[in-house]
Amino acid sequence: MTNQSVAIARLAAQIMRRILVNRALARACLKRGGGPVRVHLEEIPDLSSQRDQELVDLDEVLDRLALLDPRKAGVIELRLHIMVRVP
Repeated sequence: MTNQSVAIARLAAQIMRRILVNRALARACLKRGGGPVRVHLEEIPDLSSQRDQELVDLDEVLDRLALLDPRKAGVIELRLHIMVRVP
């Protein structure tokens, strides 16, 4: 892969991560009695509550790793999003 391809893949992985985590947090908010949140993510399949919590936990771990070693966090993020298959 060229440097540009790697940069695009990294950006795509980060965007995917943000979308999935934001959706998981929004669903958790609704479960706790929070008001309705307008989200337009019809293309993303419905994820289970357990999967939502796993995504939020993973996001927190990746953020902590990024503070210690941003490069390793980026590599793991790319690997995770390449391997994730959304049903």
